[in-house]
Amino acid sequence: MILIAGPCVIENENVLEEAADYLTNAIEGEDINFYFKASAVKDNRTKKENYSGIGMEKGVSMLLDVKRRWGVKITTDFHTDIDIMRYGGFVDLIQIPAYLAQQTSMIKAAAGMNKPIHIKKPQFLGPIEASQPVKKYRDFGSKNDVILTDRGTMFGYNQTIFDPRHIPIMLDSGANYVLADVTHPNKNYPGDVFENIVVLAKSAIVAGASGIFIETHPNCNEALCDGKTMLPLEHIEGFLEEVYSLWRRENEITT
Repeated sequence: MILIAGPCVIENENVLEEAADYLTNAIEGEDINFYFKASAVKDNRTKKENYSGIGMEKGVSMLLDVKRRWGVKITTDFHTDIDIMRYGGFVDLIQIPAYLAQQTSMIKAAAGMNKPIHIKKPQFLGPIEASQPVKKYRDFGSKNDVILTDRGTMFGYNQTIFDPRHIPIMLDSGANYVLADVTHPNKNYPGDVFENIVVLAKSAIVAGASGIFIETHPNCNEALCDGKTMLPLEHIEGFLEEVYSLWRRENEITT
């Protein structure tokens, strides 16, 4: 199972260290292909005064320290083709945010890095159209793995839904793996965040997803970005126990 997980944005060393500890302990001994994720820059905040990250140079350096100390693979969001060319060589997976997945210059730069790419399906694209950035990446000549994640789909104003029926459609997109983002679609949705996230994750796995994208934080109430949609770190172990055991059963059924 593929797992991309970590805090929404890099805040400080303490948050990164606590998240790395929790996550590596939770997956120890399991067949999980894990990428530690935290955004060095969040360039799509709604207000000027909102925290937008620590900067690419410092953020990538902090992620490399996590990689060295915990022996994990790392990824972060990229927002320009220049940043991909400057910093893409330091990460194990180049992540293209949903809002930027159609940017030709970024796809081209990522294709030239000889690295696997993680494309978040834009909320404004349907599951069939999710093949467009994947095809563009291939057309630039890259044969590296493509992870395509369903970020959710706009359902009118101010509401994003996750439809598990999208997973098998996106599996025909040309991507090597399809994941589900189980945190962002919880924005403005009623109910317990943990229960909602578990339901979305299980639905995705049964629908054929290769894994899960999830953002997590040691204290969501004090998080500087997306605190209401992230899963508290204290629930990560229980979450992974449920979802990974289901993935194992589904995998055994299909092999």
